[in-house]
Amino acid sequence: MAMSNEDINRINTWAESAGIAINSDIQTKIEKYNDLLLDWTSRMNLVSRNDRDYIIENHFLDSLGPLDQIPTKCRIIDIGSGAGFPGIPLAIFRPEASVTLLESIHKKVIFLQSAIDAVGLKNVIVMEKRLEELSPNSRYEIAAVRALPKREQMIPYVYKILSPSGKIILFVKRGQYSVLENLPA
Repeated sequence: MAMSNEDINRINTWAESAGIAINSDIQTKIEKYNDLLLDWTSRMNLVSRNDRDYIIENHFLDSLGPLDQIPTKCRIIDIGSGAGFPGIPLAIFRPEASVTLLESIHKKVIFLQSAIDAVGLKNVIVMEKRLEELSPNSRYEIAAVRALPKREQMIPYVYKILSPSGKIILFVKRGQYSVLENLPA
């Protein structure tokens, strides 16, 4: 299923306002990811039924909101990646960054690996683990937290895997996020 012209226009409008050029490679990756997501969502609940017509606006572009907070080259972890938001959009727009998608639900891990392969993302890996199982020596510069249950209880674990200058990008609600700096050691 091809992306609608309306979705393509939304992405182009966002990119123009952010001062980002979208080349054909980026466009192709976005379309492949969107198509795969819609296909798999028909078989398993990756995005809600109400959101299926608004994936680009409500999920993809929302994931890119804090892009200006993310260095071109860095280590990013998307905690509780689910359908790949925000990790996959960030990986598409930050191809020199190393992105880890952390997901504990096996069927979602299978989807994420399929998406990485189909889209051709060489800068992304999937890790099938829970946040609490990660080594405190992981040292990510960016930890993205978009849909993590018991968020307040889990934030101390997030701080443990950050580099000393690392940041947590906490997605508060659609279109809003906050940036938390790592606490000094």
